[in-house]
Amino acid sequence: MAVLGGGPAGLAASIQGAQQGLSVTLFEKNKVGENIKCAEGFYDSMKLFGPPSHGALFKVDCLHIKVKDEYKVDCSNVNLWMIDRQTWQKGLKEEAMALGVDVKENCPVNPTDLVSISQNYDWVIDCTGIPSTTSISKGFSHVYKNYWAYAHQITLFGNFQNQLGELKVGVSPDYLGYYWIFPKSKDFANVGLGIFPQNNKYPETLKKRLKRELHNIIHREGLQNCKKVRKTGGVIPTKPLDELVFDNIILAGDSGGFSSPLHGGGIDLALFTGKEAINAINEGEIDNYRQRLLDKAGAKLEIEQKIFDLWEQIGYENLDRLLRLILKREAVFELPRLFQFRDLLISERQTITAFYDGFFQGNWDRISY
Repeated sequence: MAVLGGGPAGLAASIQGAQQGLSVTLFEKNKVGENIKCAEGFYDSMKLFGPPSHGALFKVDCLHIKVKDEYKVDCSNVNLWMIDRQTWQKGLKEEAMALGVDVKENCPVNPTDLVSISQNYDWVIDCTGIPSTTSISKGFSHVYKNYWAYAHQITLFGNFQNQLGELKVGVSPDYLGYYWIFPKSKDFANVGLGIFPQNNKYPETLKKRLKRELHNIIHREGLQNCKKVRKTGGVIPTKPLDELVFDNIILAGDSGGFSSPLHGGGIDLALFTGKEAINAINEGEIDNYRQRLLDKAGAKLEIEQKIFDLWEQIGYENLDRLLRLILKREAVFELPRLFQFRDLLISERQTITAFYDGFFQGNWDRISY
């Protein structure tokens, strides 16, 4: 079996394959752990994996959400860690190699190479990201543009001692998306902004103004004196593709469109899809691969999409009121102000309750939706 891409999905597939007795070759275009584009929060949203086996920096105990007001959410029951993703992926690579995986670094696979590889291996798991090598080869790379987010991030050097163990996200009335401040240590933090262009709620030129907007956020948050150490960015898929299997080629992770439609996080979904691709192969269930993924993750993805749609419909001001009502439950005075959305909120009551239990309490596994 060949695995393309040494990110979380590819490493998970390689380890799972080797553990189940398959001969696995992993192709990575750089060195494993290089060229990381990630806020480096490891959110085990479905409680499938537990603490990261390598590179864990600290457990996140608190999430601050800034709208008009700022809300503090207890994350002690949520499987959420900050990690050094380079260390984590290098550790997974060592695990894979110890199990016999042949790791070929600095070995990019282009569409022409893919034809040869698919002929020489029984199975190919494409974890190359977006656009995936398979999508370029087979002419469907455009489908990723239907549901996607774009992110820009800067790693800052400064004093983050007082923020250790806490993360912060914030939203704005000017765009549909959010910014984040994720401290990694007392000296470094990842600060970024992600937007959702497919919703057309702001000018498409905002993508070009993303760096300027992040600059403004850094100033508003009082971080303007921090040193900018590293810049990165990229596209994030926000909906699973309709087709994930092409002959003997299987898409996993970002290549398959598996990231949160609400916040863009996808490390846990990458691990899950990479492992499940192997399970489907060994159990002769490859024709049901997509359905197997949705049987476990479909409710979470559907609820997150509905919450995103609700956010889009009610807008910034009412999102703040709704959060105040949910997270500061004594704030019943917000009910009259939300009256115009009563039918929508009543119809989505189950969605809101399920989202609260899943996202804020880490209980996605208890949801029957």
